[in-house]
Amino acid sequence: MSANKYLIFELGTEKYAVYALAVKEVMGKSGITRLPDAPEHITGVCGVRGRIVPVYDLKSKLGIEPAENPSGCIIIIEASDKTLGVAADAVLSVSEFRREEIEPVPGFNNNRYLTGYVKHNDDYIWLINTNVLFESYHLHEMGSIL
Repeated sequence: MSANKYLIFELGTEKYAVYALAVKEVMGKSGITRLPDAPEHITGVCGVRGRIVPVYDLKSKLGIEPAENPSGCIIIIEASDKTLGVAADAVLSVSEFRREEIEPVPGFNNNRYLTGYVKHNDDYIWLINTNVLFESYHLHEMGSIL
């Protein structure tokens, strides 16, 4: 029974997780530069090792009430040759979950940003579909914004 590691973080009062191997680093939110006329789900951009990286606001996609959290962080995620940041309120831990522990998203929730959930330490942790993040991010459109 193999297990995968996930980075657990908070958005509002809920806990979410992303596949830990996709996470390249976690940095403070102070480095975000706001962009005028950016799409609603783009918090801004930040510099990561000489590259400009767009920062995604998952709260808007998951229906979480937006709240400015200056003490939050940015989770830097890479897939293929693309990089994006995800604004989070806090990073909590890294935990391993076995495939058998992961439950499907309930049928009434058609949010494609979620792949499932696990019950961990009396909490429900929603697993983020990073593939959909990159698909929906419209990085080709971001090129025109940057």
